[in-house]
Amino acid sequence: KNKKINDWTKCEPLQEAIKDAENAMGSEGRVLLRASGTEPLLRVMVEAKEQKIVDVWTSKLAGLAETHLDAA
Repeated sequence: KNKKINDWTKCEPLQEAIKDAENAMGSEGRVLLRASGTEPLLRVMVEAKEQKIVDVWTSKLAGLAETHLDAA
């Protein structure tokens, strides 16, 4: 297991981006990140009314995870 992935909750840039996404979408969307139980990766889920919003935040969060956690 990739220890960095398990410590994703301590990654400040990622946590700030999650808060930014949640604030931007308000009650019209949600963000869920979790470490996979079977693979060395972080699962990123974004739900929103518009696909464009989902694509933007998913890409941003996955990019930060890859940069800071060696995960995608």
